This record gives sequence, C-alpha cells and structure tokens, in this order.
Amino acid sequence: TLAPLYKSDDGFPTTAPVGSFRGGASRYGVEDVVGNVWEWVADWYGDYSGEAITNPKGPSEGTDRVIRGGAWNGGYASWLRPSFRFKNRPESRSHGIGFRCAKDLLDSGSK
Repeated sequence: TLAPLYKSDDGFPTTAPVGSFRGGASRYGVEDVVGNVWEWVADWYGDYSGEAITNPKGPSEGTDRVIRGGAWNGGYASWLRPSFRFKNRPESRSHGIGFRCAKDLLDSGSK
C-alpha cells in the first residue's frame, strides 16, 4: 500500500474540485497546477537542447510524452511542482492523469 503524501486529510478521497485550494494559486492566479492530476503537455520527453531559456521544448518526436505537476495518488511530495517532468506513453490512461485547457492571454481576437 502506498503511503499518503501528507498526514492531513484534505476532505477529498481522490481528486478535488477545481479551485478548492485558492491559497495554492500561483502569483499569476493559476490554480490547481500541482497535486490533483498529472497534466499532459505538448512536449515529447527528452533532454532539452539548452538553447531556449524560456519555455524550452523537448525533441520534435519520440515515444513518450511529458506529464507535469504530480497527482493526488503520487508517491513523493517532491513530484508536486510544475517544473517536475515525468514521462508516459501517449496511449496511457489513468485516473491520475489529465490535461489543462489554456488560452493565450495575448489573443486579443476573443474574450
């Protein structure tokens, strides 16, 4: 049996409803980035080239995609951060993996 990440109980048996922990929001107001479910990202898993300082991309192709953020059913608290990358096959499915819908704030064509 996997031990819980934290001794306290957040009141939810698995994932928590979006916005349940407003105190954990980023300085940009983004909520629920870590600890609910791993989030698929667009990058293939692999070493970064080292050229890009902001938003580095993985390789242009591969066999594994990147997931980030850790999940409620993870094994280590050190996984619960947005910068932590893990890999998984794109065809994998799990109750601990999801995705985030996002919109570019610079997109002035829609509201």
